[in-house]
Amino acid sequence: MKFIISLFLLLAAYYTTNAQNFFAQDNTIPVSNGTKQLKYPWAGGLNNPQFAAADLDGDGTDDLVVLNRGAIAGGQYVLTFINGGTPNQVDYTYAPEYTFNLPPLEHWMLSNDFNCDGVPDFITSAAPAVMMLYTGTRLPNGRLQYAQQGFLNYTTQTGTTGTNIFVSPVDIPAMIDVNDDGDVDVLTFDFSGFKLEYYENLSVETGNGCGDTIGFEIRSYCWDEFEETGITKAVNLFLPCGAPKTDGEVEGSARHAGSSVMAFDENGDGLKEVLLGDITFQNVVKLLNGGRLDSAVAIAQDSVFPSYNRSIDLPVFPACFYTDVNNDGKEDLLVAPNTPNRGLNHNCAWWYKDTSSNANVVFEFQTDSFMTNDMLDFGEGAYPAFADINGDGLMDMVVGNSGYYENTTSFISGLALLINVGTASAPAYKLIDTDYMGFSNFTTGVQKIRSIVPAFGDMNGDGAIDMIVGDQLGSLHYFPNQAAAGDSMELVIEPTGGYQYKDIDVGNFAKPEIFDVNGDNLPDLIVGRAPGSLYYYENIGTTTNPNFNSIPSNYAFGEVLVKVNSLDGLSAPRVVYLAHNTQPYLMVSNLAGYIELYELNASQRYSGRFKRVNGFFSGIDIGESASLAVADIDNDGKWEMAVGSKRGGINFYQETDYVGINDAAVPVISARAYPNPSDGNWQIALGELTPNAPMVISIVDVLGKEVYTSTHTPVDTKTSFPIQLQVGSSIYFCRVQQGASSTVFRLLAH
Repeated sequence: MKFIISLFLLLAAYYTTNAQNFFAQDNTIPVSNGTKQLKYPWAGGLNNPQFAAADLDGDGTDDLVVLNRGAIAGGQYVLTFINGGTPNQVDYTYAPEYTFNLPPLEHWMLSNDFNCDGVPDFITSAAPAVMMLYTGTRLPNGRLQYAQQGFLNYTTQTGTTGTNIFVSPVDIPAMIDVNDDGDVDVLTFDFSGFKLEYYENLSVETGNGCGDTIGFEIRSYCWDEFEETGITKAVNLFLPCGAPKTDGEVEGSARHAGSSVMAFDENGDGLKEVLLGDITFQNVVKLLNGGRLDSAVAIAQDSVFPSYNRSIDLPVFPACFYTDVNNDGKEDLLVAPNTPNRGLNHNCAWWYKDTSSNANVVFEFQTDSFMTNDMLDFGEGAYPAFADINGDGLMDMVVGNSGYYENTTSFISGLALLINVGTASAPAYKLIDTDYMGFSNFTTGVQKIRSIVPAFGDMNGDGAIDMIVGDQLGSLHYFPNQAAAGDSMELVIEPTGGYQYKDIDVGNFAKPEIFDVNGDNLPDLIVGRAPGSLYYYENIGTTTNPNFNSIPSNYAFGEVLVKVNSLDGLSAPRVVYLAHNTQPYLMVSNLAGYIELYELNASQRYSGRFKRVNGFFSGIDIGESASLAVADIDNDGKWEMAVGSKRGGINFYQETDYVGINDAAVPVISARAYPNPSDGNWQIALGELTPNAPMVISIVDVLGKEVYTSTHTPVDTKTSFPIQLQVGSSIYFCRVQQGASSTVFRLLAH
């Protein structure tokens, strides 16, 4: 549902006559960690990833789709990586443009060729607790497109048809050809959460082959004849259907929520073993299948799988995924936490390589940070800010976080420092310190600081940049810079205000911005907070001695409210002069992963509502808990934007030349494209033109890359002409500019 809402908001935001600034994702700025050059630094991090193989670009090699499960409704995030296919190597390139070709995925996803047409299909969670199938087709340009086929349903053993297969949104089912008949079956836990059910795909049996007609029948309510208890990590074996629960309760009388299932043939006998993860335990259980194709029986278990190598040990709810990640022709094992809260959030993707030389699969541990070791990933939460830390005139980056996992009740928060080691026109970052200034040990006098959000500005008028940070408890902490202007920053704890600056308390999750709102040359404070509103604190001090009342000057600054649910919004403000004009704009990111854009009106600083310019700025949706920083880091007159997320990493964006902030009075051009969608051939009809004046037509793809430009001189107030593209995406944005008049509209490709 969030995908649909996001698309609607994106279209509503862009396809209006008053176009806004457009920020396109940019992954070109290099980042190093020590001597290592990161492959995909701006992919945004991972906390609880799920992995699926799918040939996204049609080259015959499986690429990688990664779904990061969200903690809130719609909080998931999908990443796509193109496989270079180098034998015996992990060879991926981050390619976010391919996410636009995928169906909406939520809670969990599995990829398989359901209808045997050679194109990967996707199965994902759908409300209420059912399975949704999307079948894929390959377009002439090699890209994928998906059609919703509906819920997977089955016929009961008593002949009742049309019942939806139940899958708890918390669980992950398995989809594999259980009985080796050529079509894909389903293994999932029952409603009670204790026993595994087997749903046979009858496509082959009903004479349809492995085709578009897909129907299921339940074959077993207790496949493998075992039972999870939720009390011990080992399962109870040899419990056929109808057997009482071992604790004496009637089967199905209680709900044990939270199991992940992966099925594979470990020893080449055709029988499918299963790997089970449980929400209660940190290990994975392997069940050895000693039954038959039509009647599975688990005859042995390994409760600390793989006991012959490094056992899987993820603190909460491990889930397993089976795919070849190093192009050696053998399926490997990937393991990650399946919980979006209080789980392992940094070394969260374990890769076990299949090192076998025959049909007997042997998994050997390779790394606990598959993919994430080539990303900027600061655990959970990332709160970036730009500042020249070392005084060399280049914009560095400081990133706060919610914390690195320590245990299920404790995270270690800190600041990371990335120094710009590039040039004034070609920035490049190097990760210098993941605990800048030893912030992980900074205490408020009661407890260590948590969820650190930095902001920079000259608070005391000495020309040097100071730092203020917000924390989880809603307090601010002031760190003046005692270095001379232009020197490397030397921050110190302000003796009287460091622990809780000026007794300011915004409730929870303080996220500060420093900006002179009223133009008196004194830096004021705008502070985001958990409920989604903004507090405004006007500086009542002097140039050299800032001072603030503990009571806000305005409890509802601009009447901004980015509340996502009844409790939380996690507003995070930044002020920027978009298009480098004289109007300051207030950008507010939120819990839902969006950015809202407002005109900051100083005359309404005490009361009144700011004009909301855009509720879904640049179509950016990083999944959950967005926090941003904006600066012109390459001195090209255009802004760059770093957006952190709950996943602990940074997505990076570049302002394009594509559109700018337009005043409502600026004349607009009417436009229509048809057919729309098309195969790359559109007819463009324009009106409200100025005759004999040149106009420029430019088209960019979803990443802001220009794919078409031309100049025309109409002889009338109306004109029509064709555009032809070799399409490689599903959405394009077309801009027509003639003098001060312009328009922006969408082009859809199929």
